[in-house]
Amino acid sequence: RAYRCVFTSPSGSRVVSESATVLGDGAISVLAPRWSFPAAVVQVTLHIDGADSNAGGSLSLRYDQLVASALPDSGLVFGAYLVLHGYGFRNERSRYVCQLRAAKGSAGVVSEGLSEALVLNGTVLDPGGGARLSTSLECSLPKWPYPEMATEVFLMFDEVEVAIRGARPAFLLISAWTAVQMQPSYSYVGGGSVMIIGGGFSTSNRKYTCGWSSSSAGGSCGHNTGTPCLEASSSATTLPEALRGPYAAETWGTLRCYLPAWLHPNDEVLMRVYANDVPLEKLSVVPSLPLTQIDSAPAIQTPSSSTNGNFKGGALLTITGHDFGLVDLSQRVRVGYTACEASGWVSETSLKCRLPRGENSKTFGASVTVGPYHVGFTSEYFTYDGPIVYGVAPLAPLPGGGWARLRTRYARLRT
Repeated sequence: RAYRCVFTSPSGSRVVSESATVLGDGAISVLAPRWSFPAAVVQVTLHIDGADSNAGGSLSLRYDQLVASALPDSGLVFGAYLVLHGYGFRNERSRYVCQLRAAKGSAGVVSEGLSEALVLNGTVLDPGGGARLSTSLECSLPKWPYPEMATEVFLMFDEVEVAIRGARPAFLLISAWTAVQMQPSYSYVGGGSVMIIGGGFSTSNRKYTCGWSSSSAGGSCGHNTGTPCLEASSSATTLPEALRGPYAAETWGTLRCYLPAWLHPNDEVLMRVYANDVPLEKLSVVPSLPLTQIDSAPAIQTPSSSTNGNFKGGALLTITGHDFGLVDLSQRVRVGYTACEASGWVSETSLKCRLPRGENSKTFGASVTVGPYHVGFTSEYFTYDGPIVYGVAPLAPLPGGGWARLRTRYARLRT
């Protein structure tokens, strides 16, 4: 004959065992089936050849809670959801607390210089009614107020940790940026400030940089995309060292970077943010990258009085103006169509030029070139003076002739 046991809970949950083993007159052995419902006192009924019998009794089914896994394995620092899978979870969801912990000595804590263990408590949600499952819990995690880092998952029930089967689940908290505060346009020389709004930024680790690329290629080219395009980095030497990245964040949610010099043609440019050379995710209803316009050119200030020099060249001339560059970018100065024998950057408003040889008594314009595309020009900037006699004084007469003293400039006399 076939003997089985049926296990029925007060709520109506029902499980049938495998066939029992007959041990002898008046005794059988039954392997209790897997019970996937909340712990309860269940009614056990003996079935003989599929029919109920009068034999039965009650049995208290209980088991220890167990966490087997957690999904997903990452989420944003702004808040996230986590589903814990396991066994034996109770209906009283309010007695649970899910926790993320970054223990002392973990990579994220060490890199941020934090000494204490960081803990974040989440709330286990109660779906209510028959939606409660003893095999899964959904946890709502609030904002992680620390920089992004890897954490470990804990589940507490009445302040006692629920056991973990196997390796403890890990959860990576990820930083991201959402918006920027920038001007509609910037000078090509760089140095303009941009404020990036987001969360999970590190205030101690200088790992952030901004990249700028021409908008003509859209977002499909640039640093780490595999497709080259016109671009510049805020960690490049085209910025003064005091403004140059990589940067640490100002706060958990704000990061400032500076535009580098844009040595390509003036254009509309896109901005990206990187952490340790890896693109940082941008979150937005409109996911397009922020745009700004690069404009302006070097401008030479016309001197208030005439600027003159020896037509032979060699004199040191100071060119004043603005937008000459924040650092030495191999700026070049020309007087007329001839390059200076040597050009040197002094400041954004000043350049030096070792004058080339010129034409006697002619006036020329001057030009400044910063990179191949940014040129400033002014006309009638410098006049070359030729040899001139501006004084004659007779000396005492001598037999057969006389002598005179000539006062000259830029002249060499031969007798």
